[in-house]
Amino acid sequence: PYVSYLYLVAPISLVVLNPIGFMILEANKDSAEKKSILQTLSMVMKGLMMNPIIVMTILGLIANFVFGGQPPRILELVLSKLGAAFSSVAPFTLGLGMVGKFKYLLGGNLSTLIILTIIKCIFAPILSHFIVSEVNSLLYGIPDKNLNNFSFLYGTFPPALGVIAYATQYDCNVELVAAGIVLCTAVSAPLMYLSAQILQILSWEKSAASEELSLLDYRVSTGSVVSIIMCLSLCIITKKYRLVPH
Repeated sequence: PYVSYLYLVAPISLVVLNPIGFMILEANKDSAEKKSILQTLSMVMKGLMMNPIIVMTILGLIANFVFGGQPPRILELVLSKLGAAFSSVAPFTLGLGMVGKFKYLLGGNLSTLIILTIIKCIFAPILSHFIVSEVNSLLYGIPDKNLNNFSFLYGTFPPALGVIAYATQYDCNVELVAAGIVLCTAVSAPLMYLSAQILQILSWEKSAASEELSLLDYRVSTGSVVSIIMCLSLCIITKKYRLVPH
């Protein structure tokens, strides 16, 4: 059942949470013009109504009710192919847009990116797990262990690629946002794998869990050995081993 929760979280993020961010961006964008709150809200609502991601999400919800959860076969085939194309083209477009912009990863931007990555990839899953546990305890008296694990795993997901489109639309540190998405995606991949493996092992019997833990330990150790060899090779090739404190 938790897979279906993903389809519920998406429209909530697009229709409820994203407009809050759009309002802040719109207010910051027009701060020099001293527009009223009403004018800012009207511009935000206009932008939301013209935003294709939000519009298509709302249309999808309407179509789901109209067709009773069973859309026509032709429509389902067309949309599924478009969705499959988007999932591969979007990361490619993001990587293509990063060409020649890695210079923004240096200096003060690097520390900012590291802080953002830590907040998104480490603090967000922990905070999500804590909030879901507390809310569930308040509503039902006891926390739901499976729901808590799901919230933690969901928190490890990388940021949506649509963020780069919003940054471009509002001209808000486009290079920094693009670099942040690439870095968070690279860090989130091993975190998602490890989190999913650990949660899967915890749900198994002791014998199977022991076997899988040994296999996971072997894979992590292999990756560690490869990383250490790479670090040592770089240290030797660049002759930094001669310097203190290397």
